[in-house]
Amino acid sequence: MGSLALVANALRMLTDVFGLFVALVACWFVTSPHNAFVEDRSRASAFAALVNCVIVLGTALYILAEGVRCLMYRVVIQGLSVLVIAGGRLIINVAGLMMLQPAAKRSLNVCGAYL
Repeated sequence: MGSLALVANALRMLTDVFGLFVALVACWFVTSPHNAFVEDRSRASAFAALVNCVIVLGTALYILAEGVRCLMYRVVIQGLSVLVIAGGRLIINVAGLMMLQPAAKRSLNVCGAYL
């Protein structure tokens, strides 16, 4: 298809899911009473935020590099298939937004995914 917008949206959704997973694991480390993996539990959340930040930054740099490549070279895009896939992604994004809205006021991690 050749659409950088679809690839960027898919990578953004993947990093959101990964970020929520990392936050969930960090919450498990912090709240688990018998956890031998982490000596200083207060650092688990900060480490999770660092890992998430590195993944998001790497994704953004990849999208930037691909955007520059698309500007330098002509890319042919199949319009109808891009429109159908983008419409499906829009429906998925709206559904996810509606599911996250109630919990966004209670958790900073969910609020980040919601925004």
